Amino acid sequence: MIQQLAQKHATWVRMARGICRNAYVADDLVSEMYVKLHGIAERGKNTAFNDPYVYHTMKHIYINDYIRTRGLHADLNENSPIADAEEELQDYAGMDLPDCITWVEKQILLLRQEISGREIEREYNINYQKVHRIEKKATEKLAQWAKLQA
Repeated sequence: MIQQLAQKHATWVRMARGICRNAYVADDLVSEMYVKLHGIAERGKNTAFNDPYVYHTMKHIYINDYIRTRGLHADLNENSPIADAEEELQDYAGMDLPDCITWVEKQILLLRQEISGREIEREYNINYQKVHRIEKKATEKLAQWAKLQA
């Protein structure tokens, strides 16, 4: 697998230069990409890597390194609600939710009453950002529904 990747080494270096604009950083980025993809292949998750996947991997390695070196860490407190600071989490547990929202949206709203978005991600293997988008969409639908009922 590494031999197949190494055949396109010049392409990977050009891609890395496009990402970071620095030859030394690009070389490091390509090296880290080899290590990362080798680890993925060893775990048996994937053995064939196409160009977009390699580019995506290098881009994420660079972004993670940039965030780490610049100290641009987001507050990922698992116990904080997804809602904005001024907004409070609505209690949907006792409510009979209307049919304007889908079954999945209802389940996410009810789950968020009990556990955090990160815990939903771990337990149910649903991306945290997807949980956030589903919850946001459902609350918007409920707000529209409430306006129509008033």
